[in-house]
Amino acid sequence: MSKDLKIGEKVEFHLGTTTATGIIKERITEDQQIGDRIVHAKEDNPKYVIEEDKTGREVIRNANKLHDTGVKSTGGQTGMS
Repeated sequence: MSKDLKIGEKVEFHLGTTTATGIIKERITEDQQIGDRIVHAKEDNPKYVIEEDKTGREVIRNANKLHDTGVKSTGGQTGMS
């Protein structure tokens, strides 16, 4: 992906055999432990923590696996009421 992704942006990504959407919650630029995993990242190869819309679970993806939907999160819930 050519542009920098920002926290709060809505993105699409593959989740298993489907395409999912979610909101970027964090940009990781150095190696760190998240849960029981070690995430390897660098400033020039960041990873992103995304809160998946449907389940609320957090997933970690490389920037090149994310597609910007052009929608900025409002910070509120995205589900239907």
